[in-house]
Amino acid sequence: MTDNYQYEAFKKAVLDIAVETVPDRQIDDFDEHEHPELRKPFFCLTFFLAEEPHVDTFIKTVRDRMLDLPSLNNGENSDRYIYQVWKSHIQSHNFWSVNFWLADKYQFTEDSQP
Repeated sequence: MTDNYQYEAFKKAVLDIAVETVPDRQIDDFDEHEHPELRKPFFCLTFFLAEEPHVDTFIKTVRDRMLDLPSLNNGENSDRYIYQVWKSHIQSHNFWSVNFWLADKYQFTEDSQP
């Protein structure tokens, strides 16, 4: 499986979960960029501040359904991925930004930015 194919499959699966778990979410409601340090594509979803409970459910659902932990599944789940997710409160605009990209190890980061 090529890196681009894997990224596109991952993105589609995450966006499907977003539509399922966040009311009024649309499948094409995201931004896509290249990570400046990793030189890898990533996608970003934004949410109103009041949607935080839905955002947390969304992130947990992605983790539960899609996270590849080889030590737990012996590599049997080909529809799972190793990725990083970054949830950030953007104070200046009063919204949540949630970014996903494929990675070598799972990591969840939550922060707040001015």
